[in-house]
Amino acid sequence: MADFDLLVHAGHQTLPWEALLDDAQYWLHEAVRGYNHLARWKYWDDLTDLAARFIFYYPLLMAYVWMIGAIIYYLRWERRNNDPENLPALPHYPPVSILVPCHNEADNVRETVEFLLKQKYPDFEIIAINDGSKDNTLEILLELADIHPQLRVVNLATNQGKAMGLRTAALLAKNEYLVCIDGDTLLGLEAVT
Repeated sequence: MADFDLLVHAGHQTLPWEALLDDAQYWLHEAVRGYNHLARWKYWDDLTDLAARFIFYYPLLMAYVWMIGAIIYYLRWERRNNDPENLPALPHYPPVSILVPCHNEADNVRETVEFLLKQKYPDFEIIAINDGSKDNTLEILLELADIHPQLRVVNLATNQGKAMGLRTAALLAKNEYLVCIDGDTLLGLEAVT
């Protein structure tokens, strides 16, 4: 480094390399002095204790706020309107399509469809999608479709996933409103309403 003089431009003046190193050393010394001064601050322990208490108690406090809010909401709104026999009367009951993608659901699909057929809603159709099942899901669905005219069955030859099954059924649905459930779900009798 003695053979050449490295220059660094800072603002309008040109500083030699040694001056730049002196400035860096000065600022490093000032940073260490500031850190030492901050470390000796007499309220540091109080501040860390306050931060630790906040981190511990904030989630606990918010859990109580959420629980109390849920209780108030239940007492004020849900308790009054929670009678499934006295559902609010709608001025118009638009037709609804219930989509049920099924993949290897032979154990559950019969009960699911039976529950869907008991819906307390005047106008609905059920579209069951057999998504490449390896068991006898398709046979059960076809048997149920022969008995119940509200049930339509769509068969996908290979398993393409739940999203593709729902998309296919949505494209084939007659109605604008869709209710999408799993093949092992027991939907409440008033859920569509």
